[in-house]
Amino acid sequence: MKVLKSIKPYIDKKLINLTIVFYSAFSFFSLLKMIYFKSTGARFNNETWSFMFFETYFVDYVIVILFMSTALIITKQLIVKKYKLIYVVIIHLFLSTLLGIIIFFALFLVQSLTGSISTNISVSLVFHYYMNVIDLNFLIYFSLVGITHIYINQKEIKRIKLDEVKLRENLTQNKLQALKSHIQPHFLFNTLNNIVSLIDIDKNKSKSMLVDLSDLLRELIDNRNDNLWELSEELTIVDKYLDIIKVRFLDDIKIIKDIDENTTSALIPSMLIQTLIENAIKHGYSSKNTQLTIQIIVKKNKDKLMVLVKNNGKAIEEPIEKTINNGSGLTNLIERMKIIYQANFLFKISNVNQEVVVKTVIPFTIAEYKIHCD
Repeated sequence: MKVLKSIKPYIDKKLINLTIVFYSAFSFFSLLKMIYFKSTGARFNNETWSFMFFETYFVDYVIVILFMSTALIITKQLIVKKYKLIYVVIIHLFLSTLLGIIIFFALFLVQSLTGSISTNISVSLVFHYYMNVIDLNFLIYFSLVGITHIYINQKEIKRIKLDEVKLRENLTQNKLQALKSHIQPHFLFNTLNNIVSLIDIDKNKSKSMLVDLSDLLRELIDNRNDNLWELSEELTIVDKYLDIIKVRFLDDIKIIKDIDENTTSALIPSMLIQTLIENAIKHGYSSKNTQLTIQIIVKKNKDKLMVLVKNNGKAIEEPIEKTINNGSGLTNLIERMKIIYQANFLFKISNVNQEVVVKTVIPFTIAEYKIHCD
């Protein structure tokens, strides 16, 4: 029982079946050769058909299959346990020799029982038989061993590749989670600063703002593992965020939405629009620009989803790259889109007709392809 348990990990039914198929094909062609030569009278004239089929080929076939099934288990052990090459060579040479000897004794036993031969067994007879088939036994045995090595190596290569894919996926998800974990504290600190600045001015409004923040955080926690979510979910978050913003800025900030109805099920990076609105307020609103209008436009264009966030605030005077790098929210967003879409997205900030326009173009995908991180 202990022996069976110890060899069970090395028993590979698929490999054994592959060996059976290989040797069956070899035996089939060998049998065709025998039939041809016997039918034409070129060889095997003294043997009967029953002797050729049963007492030679069938016995040989059964012995080789049974022996090689065991040899394959041993071969797999040698590979897995990484024996030294010299030991591997010695073991295989011994097994190939043993195969020839076992076949001889099996044939001799069967033919003796059927009365096909009456010769007494001797060392010279065994040696003569073995030398007659040594090249064939060697070729068959090492062909099957070679198939085993190729099979196991291919299986190991597939396993390594699968592990690499899983590792890359895990690293990607971990990186996305790390980036996402930075979003909420960043947003939370900004919002809490707004509440703190409002407490001394209007306690009731600051309390209302805290309630809105609580609702918003509850939404974020419920969806904390989503790297992509539906546009409709994003708009819910945006509405709660704007409720908080309106408490502080009253009528100083106006929001205009133009959302294509066919896009509400589209998947977008979580907190995409909220981040762009927050950035628009941060850079667009100032003492010189106290009336800020922010437009949110979402359209579908063939297989792409276009998200535009415009504001009439302060124009971008410094290099665009510096603006992006100075904003941790934008940098975070871009890094997440690089992971999700690779190079298949567009993110552009520009000054157009006295407006700052942030244009984001991503592949249009619907909710059934939602990416979820456990």
